[in-house]
Amino acid sequence: AVVSTQSTARMARGKCAVCCAQAVRTVLFIFNFVFWALGGTLLVLGIYLKIEYKSLDDVSDDNFGTWMYAIIIVGSVIFVISFLGCCGTLLQSNNLLMLYFMLLVLLVFGQIGCGIWAYFIRQKISSDLQTGLDNAVVEYNNT
Repeated sequence: AVVSTQSTARMARGKCAVCCAQAVRTVLFIFNFVFWALGGTLLVLGIYLKIEYKSLDDVSDDNFGTWMYAIIIVGSVIFVISFLGCCGTLLQSNNLLMLYFMLLVLLVFGQIGCGIWAYFIRQKISSDLQTGLDNAVVEYNNT
């Protein structure tokens, strides 16, 4: 009776581990699918803005075009990384999941680096934004 109880407990733990692993895979897939859709939306939005407002980009002296390219690049990166996460989760591929993890780590370090960089040039960013806003108001008043 003791052996039977121990093996039943082991089987229950095994079923729980399988169930938990499946739940984690499902949650990971759902989050990656949502981010994949959002990344695709950003990508399409950036391309739409670039095509639709090309004339505004030509006459604007601020960085409107740069922001459109930034939206396209960010959307593409999110789209590709979350696609790798979806595929790695569905296929249960350790290689894809490891690539996904490494890209996420690089992305976090890149965000930290950009945050530090923006902190050190915050005065220039502030003055550029103020100059751009002042120029836009002057241009608006002249028309």
